[in-house]
Amino acid sequence: MKFTRRQCIVGTATLAASSLPISALMRAATASTSFDAALTDIKRRLIGFHKSIDLTQVEPGGLLTGDMEINGGLRYDDAELITGKGQFGIQPCARVDDVKDKERPGVLPLFEILSVSGKPNDDAKIETLRLLEVLLDVLQFDQSQIAFVSVPQFQDLQTVLDDKGEWRSDAVAIRDPKDARTEGDGSGYFQAPGAETGMYTAGIYYALDPNSAPIQASAQDGWLEIGELVFDETSHFSYSLGLDRIAMALTGEVPRWESREQRLQNLVALEET
Repeated sequence: MKFTRRQCIVGTATLAASSLPISALMRAATASTSFDAALTDIKRRLIGFHKSIDLTQVEPGGLLTGDMEINGGLRYDDAELITGKGQFGIQPCARVDDVKDKERPGVLPLFEILSVSGKPNDDAKIETLRLLEVLLDVLQFDQSQIAFVSVPQFQDLQTVLDDKGEWRSDAVAIRDPKDARTEGDGSGYFQAPGAETGMYTAGIYYALDPNSAPIQASAQDGWLEIGELVFDETSHFSYSLGLDRIAMALTGEVPRWESREQRLQNLVALEET
C-alpha cells in the first residue's frame, strides 16, 4: 500500500504507553516539557561544537520539495542540505510511509536531522573520530550502550574505535553487503528514494537498557537508531544524527505520533502560503 502526504499529516491513531515494547526505561510523552527542553539543549550543544571547529552552518531547505512523485512532496532526509565540504546544518524531515509504523516507538511525523560534512582534507578516520567526540564528549552518551551496524569495509575504522577506550563486546555488527544494499536503510548502505546510487554507511545505535540483548545485523530489538556515519570513498565523509532520537535516548521519553502531528501541519501550512 502506498501512503500519501495527506495520510502522513492527518493520521491520528493513539500510541498507548502499553504498546511500548522497546524498553522499560522509555515512557510515553505527549507534550513533555523535559523532552522539548532536552531537544533545545541538544541543538545548542551540537551547533556550538561544530561552529567551534570552524564548520559553516547552512540554512535548511523547505519541508515541501514540490516533487509529489517522491515521498509525497515532503523532504525525506538531509541529502540536499549540504552542498560542499566543511558544512553542517539541521533539516526538518517527514516520511509518508512512516504513517504505517506510527505505533512503533521512535517514529514521528516530523523530525530533524543534523548533517555534518567533513573539511576538504578530512578522511574517513578523522570524520569517525569527530563523530565519536560528538557522541561521547558533546552529548555524553554512555559508551557501553553504543553500537554500530555496517558492512565489512567498516572494520577498516576499528582502530579509531579502539583508540576511544573500551566498547561492549558486540559494539559492531556486520551485515552481508548484498543485504545492506538491498535494504538501503543506512545500516551498512543508504540509498534515498529517487536516487540513482547510494553510499556505504554505519548505522549508529543506542541501547535503551544497559542489559539489552546483543545488537544483530538484521534486527535491533531494544536498540534505538540515532544516526549514520558515511565512510564511502565516492561521497563526502560525513555523519547524520536524528536529534529527536537523541533526545529520546537521553531523556527516556518517547513522544507520541499524534503529539507531533500539529507541528507537521503547521509547517506544511506555513510553506504552502
